[in-house]
Amino acid sequence: MKQNSSAMIVSISALVLGCAGPTDNDAREEAAAQKESTGKAPADISSVNEAYTIAFDAATGRPVVMASVNGEGPFPFIFDTGAGGVMLMKDFADAQAFEVVGADTANSPAGGSPVPVDVVNLAHIAIAGAAAENVRAIVVDMGPLSPSGAKGVVGPAVFSDYGRTKFDFTTNMLEIGGVIETGEDATWIPFGPSAPILDAEVRIGEAVTPAHIDTGAPHVISLPETMAAELPLTSPIEVIGMARTIDREFEIKGASLEGVTAYLGDAEIPLGRVTFFDLPFANIGTAALRGLTLEIDWVNERYAIKGVADPAPMQARRVRVERPADE
Repeated sequence: MKQNSSAMIVSISALVLGCAGPTDNDAREEAAAQKESTGKAPADISSVNEAYTIAFDAATGRPVVMASVNGEGPFPFIFDTGAGGVMLMKDFADAQAFEVVGADTANSPAGGSPVPVDVVNLAHIAIAGAAAENVRAIVVDMGPLSPSGAKGVVGPAVFSDYGRTKFDFTTNMLEIGGVIETGEDATWIPFGPSAPILDAEVRIGEAVTPAHIDTGAPHVISLPETMAAELPLTSPIEVIGMARTIDREFEIKGASLEGVTAYLGDAEIPLGRVTFFDLPFANIGTAALRGLTLEIDWVNERYAIKGVADPAPMQARRVRVERPADE
């Protein structure tokens, strides 16, 4: 699968670098070759893989898994569909004394200026037995990620050579590899231009907007502020907090609504409150996914999402806005 260098807004990852997949597996290579030559993967591609299963902790609003790095750990990492690769927190990278092998720049669609970052090479990173080797990672100083104490971010595409990734937000379980469970009669959504980030199209009433599925974001759903006039809001729009990407900070605004459902694939997401930002696409966070299952088919470059969500309640935060003194 060709990885894209674009990153996810609001996701704390905001990666722009690709990374290597796991160690070679003859069966996976043959399946990939068939996909390349015929345009279709063999029906039993996933059967060549063992399913590696691990529970994730979503208590802080993002799925956190334990990962070993270069044989050390395990350490907590956010497993983030809004990330294309691996990002390490600077204090963690310094403590582990990873050798800097290069420099690059990182940015996000938020419109900020590219930020210089160090690049390190991870000899080995593993989650629940699924391993990737020679993984390129960027090192970023973004301050505390969350009360989870995460040491960084891992995008699911790091393990794409295992053929399948499944999030079960009904049980908070993650699977890497194994047999594709979703049938062909489901609504499979093809990868879009932002791949490996998951492009989507969300319908709310008569309004439709492009979106990204971003488990690195703890909110329910953030919408382009231009959609506000199309929604039956039951409260004024107000500033409720600040969002930070790798290259920019900006206001997040929120409002309440009633009796409204967002539709995505085979999933329904009841909405009681939404947030807004000044970008032309929506961002679907982990809070919106509670009660859903998300299965990614890396070989056929598609994913399926289904269920009726039970969105986690969102807490509005008081924000102090500094205003210049009168001259």
